[in-house]
Amino acid sequence: MAAARLPVVAVIDGWAIGLGLGLVGASTHAVAARGSRFALPEIKSGYLPYAVLPHLAYRTPAATILRWAMSGAVFTVDEAAGAGLVTQVAESGQALTLARDLAASFAAVPRALVREGMAFVRESRAGAGAPTLVRWCERQMDAVLARDTDGGADE
Repeated sequence: MAAARLPVVAVIDGWAIGLGLGLVGASTHAVAARGSRFALPEIKSGYLPYAVLPHLAYRTPAATILRWAMSGAVFTVDEAAGAGLVTQVAESGQALTLARDLAASFAAVPRALVREGMAFVRESRAGAGAPTLVRWCERQMDAVLARDTDGGADE
């Protein structure tokens, strides 16, 4: 999903554990129903979930991920949202509807702008830091200003 050209919306309505939690982290947006639960139980088997950790780091601070991974404890949707892993919380039974509405809002945006937005996501996930991301955004803005404005981004 790191190379996705379109936004990826994960829906959690229940449990997201281990690798399933990694898929949530790898998505562009994560909509979770109130009452959903999350866990990284691998520590109880004697190892860290190395295949999952980098995907969680896209939106969640490393110290929080380490606490989740080292404890193996279950955490709530409120904690996941507070840490940035979950981007929207829905009432119980409404996560899929909210996710579909979010996806429809993306579909209403011109395709060229969605591609530009996803390029920003990929660049930000590269982890080069804020100064590099600012320079990347400045180059993108220069490109936007330089292109023909007759039709805009109408794809």
